[in-house]
Amino acid sequence: ANPSAKATSTYNPPIPHPSCILLLMSNTSVQGYYVITVGQEVGIFYNQLDVSAWTNNISGNTHKQCRSFFEALKVYMQMYNKGCVQAVPVPRGPFWPEAEQSDSSTSHSSSPTSSTELWSQLGELPIEALTDIP
Repeated sequence: ANPSAKATSTYNPPIPHPSCILLLMSNTSVQGYYVITVGQEVGIFYNQLDVSAWTNNISGNTHKQCRSFFEALKVYMQMYNKGCVQAVPVPRGPFWPEAEQSDSSTSHSSSPTSSTELWSQLGELPIEALTDIP
């Protein structure tokens, strides 16, 4: 059985507003700038392995590699404003809420680059940076 496809629960995960997506601090390794607009988690990511993990086995997954953070933010903003950003977490997967887990005896550890960890590594994006987006 395919464990992903589409979630059948009524859980609607939050979609980050573009203003909540911040540039990574300079001491964090960046392999690229990847926008995910349909996947288990959506936003801007910096590692192809994360992109694969968040999009594999997700029906209709949408992601794109960009040349810069600001290009990625522009793409995300456009898709967000069109209403085309959709988080589709796999039931009992790493982005499924713990309260919804049906088997509480099984421990589910999150990846080392979980959403919480990633957000904690972000720096403040100066508002002036947004004026450079064409």
